[in-house]
Amino acid sequence: NVPNRGYVSNLPEGAIVEVPATADANGIIPTVMPPILEPLADFMKTQIELQELVVRAAITGDPAPAFEALCRDPLSPPDEASCRKIFDELMVLQADALPIS
Repeated sequence: NVPNRGYVSNLPEGAIVEVPATADANGIIPTVMPPILEPLADFMKTQIELQELVVRAAITGDPAPAFEALCRDPLSPPDEASCRKIFDELMVLQADALPIS
Protein backbone atom coordinates (compact mmCIF):
# COMPACT_ATOMS: atom_id res chain seq x y z
CA ASN A 1 0.00 0.00 0.00
CA VAL A 2 1.50 3.27 -1.15
CA PRO A 3 0.40 6.83 -1.91
CA ASN A 4 -0.70 6.93 -5.54
CA ARG A 5 2.00 8.64 -7.57
CA GLY A 6 0.68 7.67 -10.97
CA TYR A 7 0.61 3.96 -10.15
CA VAL A 8 -3.13 3.88 -10.93
CA SER A 9 -3.75 6.66 -13.43
CA ASN A 10 -7.48 7.05 -12.93
CA LEU A 11 -7.41 7.31 -9.13
CA PRO A 12 -6.52 10.53 -7.30
CA GLU A 13 -2.88 11.35 -6.64
CA GLY A 14 -1.98 10.69 -3.02
CA ALA A 15 -4.79 8.20 -2.42
CA ILE A 16 -3.49 5.02 -0.83
CA VAL A 17 -3.46 2.23 -3.42
CA GLU A 18 -2.50 -1.41 -3.20
CA VAL A 19 -0.26 -2.35 -6.12
CA PRO A 20 2.32 -5.06 -6.78
CA ALA A 21 5.91 -4.10 -6.08
CA THR A 22 9.42 -5.36 -6.44
CA ALA A 23 12.20 -5.00 -3.91
CA ASP A 24 15.88 -4.66 -4.52
CA ALA A 25 18.89 -2.93 -2.98
CA ASN A 26 17.25 0.42 -3.74
CA GLY A 27 14.11 -0.41 -1.77
CA ILE A 28 10.52 -1.17 -2.66
CA ILE A 29 9.44 -0.14 -6.17
CA PRO A 30 5.68 -0.01 -6.78
CA THR A 31 4.41 -1.21 -10.17
CA VAL A 32 2.46 1.08 -12.50
CA MET A 33 -0.89 -0.55 -13.20
CA PRO A 34 -3.40 -0.14 -16.02
CA PRO A 35 -6.39 2.08 -15.28
CA ILE A 36 -9.14 0.49 -13.20
CA LEU A 37 -12.27 -0.30 -15.19
CA GLU A 38 -15.31 1.92 -14.80
CA PRO A 39 -17.65 1.90 -12.83
CA LEU A 40 -15.33 0.39 -10.20
CA ALA A 41 -13.00 3.38 -10.48
CA ASP A 42 -15.94 5.74 -9.87
CA PHE A 43 -16.93 3.77 -6.78
CA MET A 44 -13.34 3.89 -5.52
CA LYS A 45 -13.12 7.65 -6.15
CA THR A 46 -16.29 8.15 -4.12
CA GLN A 47 -14.87 6.12 -1.25
CA ILE A 48 -11.62 8.12 -1.38
CA GLU A 49 -13.60 11.37 -1.18
CA LEU A 50 -15.52 10.05 1.82
CA GLN A 51 -12.29 8.97 3.52
CA GLU A 52 -10.87 12.45 2.99
CA LEU A 53 -13.91 13.96 4.73
CA VAL A 54 -13.46 11.63 7.71
CA VAL A 55 -9.76 12.48 7.92
CA ARG A 56 -10.63 16.20 7.80
CA ALA A 57 -13.01 15.66 10.73
CA ALA A 58 -10.30 13.88 12.70
CA ILE A 59 -7.65 16.51 11.98
CA THR A 60 -9.86 19.50 12.75
CA GLY A 61 -11.98 17.96 15.52
CA ASP A 62 -15.09 19.09 13.65
CA PRO A 63 -17.67 16.29 13.29
CA ALA A 64 -19.46 18.00 10.36
CA PRO A 65 -17.24 16.51 7.61
CA ALA A 66 -17.69 13.01 9.09
CA PHE A 67 -21.46 13.48 9.09
CA GLU A 68 -21.27 14.70 5.47
CA ALA A 69 -19.33 11.54 4.59
CA LEU A 70 -22.03 9.38 6.15
CA CYS A 71 -24.78 11.24 4.28
CA ARG A 72 -22.95 10.98 0.95
CA ASP A 73 -22.10 7.30 1.27
CA PRO A 74 -24.12 5.36 -1.31
CA LEU A 75 -24.79 2.65 1.27
CA SER A 76 -26.28 5.07 3.82
CA PRO A 77 -30.02 5.67 4.18
CA PRO A 78 -31.28 8.27 1.70
CA ASP A 79 -32.75 10.64 4.29
CA GLU A 80 -30.71 12.97 6.49
CA ALA A 81 -32.76 12.19 9.62
CA SER A 82 -31.78 8.51 9.47
CA CYS A 83 -28.15 9.42 8.86
CA ARG A 84 -28.25 11.81 11.82
CA LYS A 85 -29.62 9.05 14.08
CA ILE A 86 -26.88 6.64 12.98
CA PHE A 87 -24.17 9.29 13.31
CA ASP A 88 -25.27 10.43 16.77
CA GLU A 89 -25.44 6.84 18.03
CA LEU A 90 -21.97 6.07 16.67
CA MET A 91 -20.58 9.24 18.22
CA VAL A 92 -21.86 8.15 21.64
CA LEU A 93 -20.77 4.52 21.33
CA GLN A 94 -17.29 5.39 20.02
CA ALA A 95 -16.70 8.65 21.93
CA ASP A 96 -13.65 7.39 23.83
CA ALA A 97 -11.90 6.38 20.58
CA LEU A 98 -12.79 9.43 18.47
CA PRO A 99 -10.68 12.55 17.97
CA ILE A 100 -13.86 14.58 17.38
CA SER A 101 -16.67 15.56 19.69
